[in-house]
Amino acid sequence: MTEEPIDYSRCTVDELEDVERNIDPQRFPERLEEVRRQLARRRATSPGAVPLAQSCALRLSIKRLITQSWVLFVTNWRLLTALSVVAVPLGALTAYLGGVLHSYIRPDSRLVAWIVHLSVYVLCSAAITVVALPWHRLALIPEESAERRPRWDRHHLRFWKWCATLAVLSTAGQVLLRIVVALVVAVLAQMNLGNIASLVTSTAAALIAITAFWCIGARISLVLPAAAIGVPTSLSNAWSQSMGNGLRLGAALFLVIAPICAVFATPELLLDNAGLSEDPASPRSPIRYLWWWLAIPALTALEAGVLAAAYQELSAERAS
Repeated sequence: MTEEPIDYSRCTVDELEDVERNIDPQRFPERLEEVRRQLARRRATSPGAVPLAQSCALRLSIKRLITQSWVLFVTNWRLLTALSVVAVPLGALTAYLGGVLHSYIRPDSRLVAWIVHLSVYVLCSAAITVVALPWHRLALIPEESAERRPRWDRHHLRFWKWCATLAVLSTAGQVLLRIVVALVVAVLAQMNLGNIASLVTSTAAALIAITAFWCIGARISLVLPAAAIGVPTSLSNAWSQSMGNGLRLGAALFLVIAPICAVFATPELLLDNAGLSEDPASPRSPIRYLWWWLAIPALTALEAGVLAAAYQELSAERAS
């Protein structure tokens, strides 16, 4: 005799929490996952966290987003260290093998080069998922203990899907950005503005294009907090919800990681100025990849903290 499936969608939050506390995870892993998915959706539809759906009049505070992200970072550094043990070797090895492959293929076609570049981005996003998913859940569902967060399962695969999607869009955006900047420079060269005027104008145009690219990426990245807690979302929902906050969200994401980027970039700049930089034609050394991947878990956690805080504020505004 088989047991009939239980419809957990009809249960209250208290009933779901009671089931989650008392269910045997070894005998009923599928039921436990369904209970947690229902709880995440209920919490996401509470006044504190509503799914992304419509634009709102709220204007995010850059200072508050950065402060909340750093507080979460400092108070949970032990969890970040544990996650980094997996993410750093995985990401550094993937990036290094991708660099070696790119170097030995030496593609004459830019298309092949970008395909290799994109493949490395998508694979490295798996290492980022190791840090980003539990960090988003830590910020949005703080009552969930670190031990009970899923390791590598369907939660991670769903989140990785969105990370890979953003990696593809980022690569496409980089191609488009280079084309736009090259066209602007070519047009300015035909206008005979003079060396200084042409340099200033082309630099300003490049900065505007880069800022637009960064802010667009920041807005659509709001799919990640929703995906982390199992809330159905889409790029269009993220775009709609972040309406009017693209520049603020982009600025917060940039400023929150700026100190760590400066610390890790300084040694490379010193090596370049001392003439000790590596031959661009040869693959980068594993040490270089490992050096930057030591920073990436921290950068990922800080950006996840900003996105989660923004998601909560925008969702709360939507609920009110």
